[in-house]
Amino acid sequence: MKIIKFRNTDNPEKLEIDVIPDSAIQKSGKPFFVPDFASRFQFSAAAAVHVCRLGKNIAQRFANRYYEEAGLCLVFEAKDLLDTLNSNGKPRALATSFDASHIVGEMTPTDIAMLGKNTATLEINGEDTEKFTLPSYADFDKCIATASRYFTLKIGDLILIEDGEWHDAEINSRVTARLGDFESINIKIK
Repeated sequence: MKIIKFRNTDNPEKLEIDVIPDSAIQKSGKPFFVPDFASRFQFSAAAAVHVCRLGKNIAQRFANRYYEEAGLCLVFEAKDLLDTLNSNGKPRALATSFDASHIVGEMTPTDIAMLGKNTATLEINGEDTEKFTLPSYADFDKCIATASRYFTLKIGDLILIEDGEWHDAEINSRVTARLGDFESINIKIK
C-alpha cells in the first residue's frame, strides 16, 4: 500500500505529486508521537479515496470505478527541516514521509461521503479550527488518471488531495476530524 499525495490540483503548472511509503501510514486512534529529529512539526487535513482495483493508464472517465470509499487523513511534516531542505534544493521526503507521518482516518462509502458537497471539520482540543468542502469526484478522477500514467495503482492505495490549512502540532493536543457527522480521525499528539 502506498499514498499518492497531490498538492495544487487547481493549477496544473504548480501541481505537486509525492509518493509516500507504507511506513508513513498510521491508523486513526493511535497517538502521534512527535519525533525528535526536528523542533517544529505541523499538520494539515487532507481528503482521501481508497483504491479498490488494480489499474494503469486509467482514463479520467473510468476513474470513478477505482474507488468506493473516502475519508480524511492528517498529514504531518517537520516544518523546520522542510524549510532547510527546500532552501538547499534537496528532496522533501525526510520532512514529509517519516514513519507515522500520515494518519489515515476511518473510511466511509463515497456515496455517503458526498465528495464535493460535504464539509469536513477539523477540531483541536474540542474547538472547530477549520472547515472545508471536500474535493469533488471529478477532482479525484483527474488525480487517479494522472497518477496512473506514472504508477500502477493497487488495491489498498490511497489518493490524497492536500489543500487544508497548516496547524502547529502541539504536545498533549487532541485532534478530531469529521466528515459531516462521521468522525474519521481522533488522535492525541504526544
